[in-house]
Amino acid sequence: MVSIIIINYNTFDLVVDCILSIQLNVVNIEYEIIVVDNASVDDSSRKLSEKFPDIKVLSNAENLGFAEGNNIGYWIKINQQGFRRDYEVAIPKPENTFRIFLMGASAAHGISSAAPFPIRNIYMHQTIDAYLEKLLQQKFPNKKVEVINAAVTGYQFFQQTNYLLEEIINYQPDLVIFFDGANDCYLNNPAYKYFEGNKFQFWKNRLQEPSLPGIFDYTMLWCSKFSGFAR
Repeated sequence: MVSIIIINYNTFDLVVDCILSIQLNVVNIEYEIIVVDNASVDDSSRKLSEKFPDIKVLSNAENLGFAEGNNIGYWIKINQQGFRRDYEVAIPKPENTFRIFLMGASAAHGISSAAPFPIRNIYMHQTIDAYLEKLLQQKFPNKKVEVINAAVTGYQFFQQTNYLLEEIINYQPDLVIFFDGANDCYLNNPAYKYFEGNKFQFWKNRLQEPSLPGIFDYTMLWCSKFSGFAR
């Protein structure tokens, strides 16, 4: 699939004309349109999202310029199957293909989700799977090598195992790589029974039962969106 990235800064009408021209003239090619708005003050992001609900509109908090705006447009791509990948993964697996799945959480996905700050997210060509696929393809040029990023931010190991058995196995992987940190294996107690009573988080009871500790937890969870200390 071809990604068409359009950078916008207070040029709503021009962007509308550009999108309409693409939709009219681009045929027989699977494509997506990504508009990166560089902190426009003419409400471009909202108006474009409403006028073209099928396109992706990414809004920057500041004007990052043309070059960085393009980078943002290609920053993170998720295909229709939920993988961090430019294109869809074929089922059944094509002949002469060695298919590897990379599974894990934020580190494997390439999204920084906690301290140290500032948070840094990496581009598509910088991920573990991108480097590994390029390296293996060079080493084995006579075979098609696929390294597919199926990591899910926030997942822990038991969730990844379910994901593998319920969905990933249908893609006929030849190899599965788990890339996890200690925090992805258990919360704070190695003996914790995750499936018992559907309790996936150690603070669940405190959040459900009104109390002073519960109010503290709610406050800290809200603050974690803005503060490294709360995380």
